[in-house]
Amino acid sequence: MDGQRDEKGIVDCFAKVFSSTCTPNSEAKHAELGRRFRSRFAQYDNTDICTNRISFEILEACIAELKKGKAPGCDGLTAEHILHAHPILNVLLSLLFNMIYMYGVVSDTFVVGIAIPLVKNMDGNRTSCDNYRCITLSPVISKLFELTLFRLFGTQLQSDNLQYAFKCNASCSQAVFTMRTVVDHYVNTGSTVTLCALTYQKLSILWIILHF
Repeated sequence: MDGQRDEKGIVDCFAKVFSSTCTPNSEAKHAELGRRFRSRFAQYDNTDICTNRISFEILEACIAELKKGKAPGCDGLTAEHILHAHPILNVLLSLLFNMIYMYGVVSDTFVVGIAIPLVKNMDGNRTSCDNYRCITLSPVISKLFELTLFRLFGTQLQSDNLQYAFKCNASCSQAVFTMRTVVDHYVNTGSTVTLCALTYQKLSILWIILHF
């Protein structure tokens, strides 16, 4: 019984830490985001939105992009299940995705995932929840649906030129190279360089302090 209580306490601790990073927006913030979304949405080409469909060919291309050897989500399905399934599955998935696309309603199971805590610093305190980051194992069907949407509307997605991670044709190694180049430049000219690295959580706290 003591072991079960300790396990529940650990689970509750991780749940509290991870949920604190995903707090809902305030009503004012939600309204502002809604206004910005509607403004951007009005600029899209309505013809493309109405005529684009998730064809069988698009679906097959996206299935080929699925990463193999990954852990399954809550449904126990992996990319290999889809890759080696009967071709009729692709037809059914194409019909399903088009219905979701047309009516704008996504199944609740698409947003259910398994949260896995991973150690950030192997030499750090492994008994502290702050030394863990969370990854989510999402259903492979929802990943496939996202790939089809990205293939249709990827060209309309924009991000800042200073963003390197989670972006096509860019990586953190480019940001590291830029930083080292700048540091080398000032060191070679006899200047002192001071670097400050902040996690997103610490950066959010600093922004609140400076803003208010």
